[in-house]
Amino acid sequence: EPNAAEYTFKSDPLINVSKSSDFQDIVKQWNRVHGQHCDASTMQQESALSTECRVFRTCNCMKRLLFIMQLFDDWCVKNEKKKVCKGLTLNDLIQGLPHYSVVQLWNDFVHTKRCHFLHNHNHNKESMLEGIKVWHYMESKLGARDMSRCEKFARNNRARSVSGHMAVRQSLYYGLSEAEEIVVVQLCDTIWEFLLHSKLLYQNEFANTILYDPERLEPVMFDTDTNHSNNTNNSDNSNHSSSNLHQRRASHTRRRSTLSKQMLQRLDRQKEKEKELPKTEDEAAAAVDEKAKEKENEFEYSEADKLRFENFLALKHSLLAKLEPNNNNNNTNNNILKSKFVSNVYRDNVDNKRGVSFGVSFVYWHGYRNYSNYIQRATHNSLKLEILNNAYHCLTVHQWHDTLIKALRFKQTLLGKQWRAKNAGVINARYGIEHGVAISVAHVLSILLYVNFKDLQHAFKSNGCRKQNVSEPLSAVQCRNQEIGNWYKLFAECVTLFGEITNPSQTFYHAIDRRILFDAFTPNFKAMISTTTSLSVAQSVLFNDRHGIVVKLQQKRSLPYGFLAVDWLSDFQNEEEKIFSFCELDVVDIYENAPMFRSNTIYVKALILFQSIIKGHYFEHTLHPTLRYQKVIIAMIESWMKMYSNNDHTDTQIPSYMQDLFNWSISKTKSLYVIRSQYDHLDEKLKSYLIDFDDDGSYEFGAFFTALKKKNENRLKLVLMKEYKWKISDDVMAEFKALPLNATIKGKYFHAGNDVILYPRLRRSDRDFPDKSMIFCYVEDMPSEYKRVCIQWELFCKQTNYHSSQSRYLKTKEFVGYTVSKTQDL
Repeated sequence: EPNAAEYTFKSDPLINVSKSSDFQDIVKQWNRVHGQHCDASTMQQESALSTECRVFRTCNCMKRLLFIMQLFDDWCVKNEKKKVCKGLTLNDLIQGLPHYSVVQLWNDFVHTKRCHFLHNHNHNKESMLEGIKVWHYMESKLGARDMSRCEKFARNNRARSVSGHMAVRQSLYYGLSEAEEIVVVQLCDTIWEFLLHSKLLYQNEFANTILYDPERLEPVMFDTDTNHSNNTNNSDNSNHSSSNLHQRRASHTRRRSTLSKQMLQRLDRQKEKEKELPKTEDEAAAAVDEKAKEKENEFEYSEADKLRFENFLALKHSLLAKLEPNNNNNNTNNNILKSKFVSNVYRDNVDNKRGVSFGVSFVYWHGYRNYSNYIQRATHNSLKLEILNNAYHCLTVHQWHDTLIKALRFKQTLLGKQWRAKNAGVINARYGIEHGVAISVAHVLSILLYVNFKDLQHAFKSNGCRKQNVSEPLSAVQCRNQEIGNWYKLFAECVTLFGEITNPSQTFYHAIDRRILFDAFTPNFKAMISTTTSLSVAQSVLFNDRHGIVVKLQQKRSLPYGFLAVDWLSDFQNEEEKIFSFCELDVVDIYENAPMFRSNTIYVKALILFQSIIKGHYFEHTLHPTLRYQKVIIAMIESWMKMYSNNDHTDTQIPSYMQDLFNWSISKTKSLYVIRSQYDHLDEKLKSYLIDFDDDGSYEFGAFFTALKKKNENRLKLVLMKEYKWKISDDVMAEFKALPLNATIKGKYFHAGNDVILYPRLRRSDRDFPDKSMIFCYVEDMPSEYKRVCIQWELFCKQTNYHSSQSRYLKTKEFVGYTVSKTQDL
């Protein structure tokens, strides 16, 4: 833990501001904003409100924030002319305001973002329109700014690899050299970029909720019965489908032209209104407010708006490339590859047994006694020595001091004081961090180092958290990880204990640098991985990259995982960054960026359904009433059979990448694991391609599996999964709820095969979460020649919509268990 006593903050400015006539005018304006009787405690109470404050025009926190941003803008304009700050520093101005401070500025910004931006970020049209109103209001007060000429944007996106040197720091910050003074400017730069240069990202996110809505995207053609017949050579149907496709494209082109004309007409009307300028300043101010209200009350996303967003991305990428040192033609690509939201996945990173794997996990905690042989020790004695002297990417002493000051400032904010370790059960004991313990400065430092230094996080993850190739021994990766052991330990604790818990409705986005062929749509994230909750941010990361993809992630079935929301600490507030580690997530959609950014939701859902059918998963609750996903599977099967029978690569309605995923999936299939009760829910047409079961239990492979078996040289076998149904009556459930804590009810013994006997048990409460129940699978007995057995457990409860799937190696009398839901909901 850094010694906080070495870094004291200025309670009073160095210069006596009371002697400055300019500052007295500022104080008068400040008092008019919120009144002379508003003290520090009142301000803190106002910024603590998170649900009651919803009217942004009357919000005192927003008023103070706008005042500081205007003061900050004036201060920058004044010092940009001189290039050197010879008067009051920005820290002096803010700390000199009555009852105000830099910490309160941070509180006001968190309140403004949480109450007036993020609460509207729930992906529905009405609420997101409210959020766009706030940005229009900000522009009306601060004025629209050109990003290409904005010094604040350039400073916030500075090249961290060179900005740590004193000469560069002084040129960026008007001659300032003290870390405390520079951190205040950095905080204001961050707030400025969010308020003035994030509107188009948010506006495009609103459009994405409509453009990429699953129900809108899933084509109507798969809801009809005329497009996919049993006869794969039916040319009439093929011509009919092709005709429909051309008609839709023509309609789309006409729609684009109409929207463009409407946008041009709207711009012409706007120019005519601007010619009638008001004569007085009061009339001008009233016109600005009226114009802002018009924008607030009406919003349309047209093709012109889409083009404006694309131009914004192009400008931003070019500016970021210019800000990088040693600028060359490949800098834009380097920015993409080093982005936190992009994984550089090669075929060597794919484990054929477990699918796509991201990174390797390590143990630094002595609480893992069963893994004592794997517990590591960091090479360096402290986090500071590690960051300044590691072998991968070092920061300068000035950058370390800046980050430390920022961490100490954050600890004084309301959010910093409220941030405490969650109850994670036995993990708290293993990590040595009790439930309710406040987050330390060292933990905040580890987060700041990751989110604000792109080159550092890229070097740490690529060198210390991943294998260089698939054949590299784990010991080599362990040695490299020890070089960053202090940071790795702290950051893993932040993600696991100081983060939040996913819920089924949350979605996250992450980019991959190429179209990888997934063996299963459940990537295993063993190392830290950055995601964003904004599709627009993910879309901007891969701008102009025609090879990458964006995956949409959700929690794996009903199993929640922890993640760390770091957007409050990031210098890039519009990224909405969320970090995962040690978890598996489900891929529910894949976005391609060529020839245009598009979603493949219907095809991904169909692929997931197909894998559920042949890999022994429950899927009846995912079937669509119009059978659209099954019809997509049929279309993919027919396409594969055409290619297999006569090498016919004729274009189909299935995107080529989606068809490649299907072809790759079945090329790896040697055994079919089928749950008979689930298989019976499928449409007869699809079953005719797969398996035909008789009443006596015998079966024959359909046309597709017959062709696949022939292609695999008869190496395709069917395994019927054994299904155990435990029905708990209402009376028994009522008795269960009345049981004392930790009491259990036991199910009947279940012969799983090979003389392995299992049985389920439902416990009244989780020992760490008293309001929730747990279900266990016990190994009662197994043959003596077995050391352990691999239990692949698929659990589904239709009444509570609970669904989980896990694999675990167990010995006799051992068990595996999971928290299912609150006891009162059972």
